Amino acid sequence: MSVAMLETGLGMWGAYAGPCLMYLALGALLLFGLPLLLWPLRWARLLGWASTPQDHLAIYFGRTLGMVTCAMSIAALMAVNHPSLWPLLYNLNIMIFLANTGVHAWGAIRRIQPVAETWEIPYWFALAAVQYLFYPATHWTWG
Repeated sequence: MSVAMLETGLGMWGAYAGPCLMYLALGALLLFGLPLLLWPLRWARLLGWASTPQDHLAIYFGRTLGMVTCAMSIAALMAVNHPSLWPLLYNLNIMIFLANTGVHAWGAIRRIQPVAETWEIPYWFALAAVQYLFYPATHWTWG
């Protein structure tokens, strides 16, 4: 894969960067952030994790991740009308989605996660690809 190929796809749908950011933020807030914040153990059981009502560490980490997701989603919604902030949010999203791809792949390799978490590997990678395609760039250079 050449740099030219990477540059060709970057921001090819950048004219729709604002709506993409808004829909992604709403989806993350409603489908991931709030449920994880409010019902972390129910969320874990839905994905196949074994948990007990006294699993305080899982509750703590679940709610923490849920709150971070809610905060990121709200920040993105606040930035929808401020295009100068979009590259920052897109870069952050791409990093988060690629990191989640790696975390889920590592869990799959080690066989320490439910199968639903393994199914999420292409989902997280696809989200990174979508962010790449909708990136709000008119011109890109490698430094």
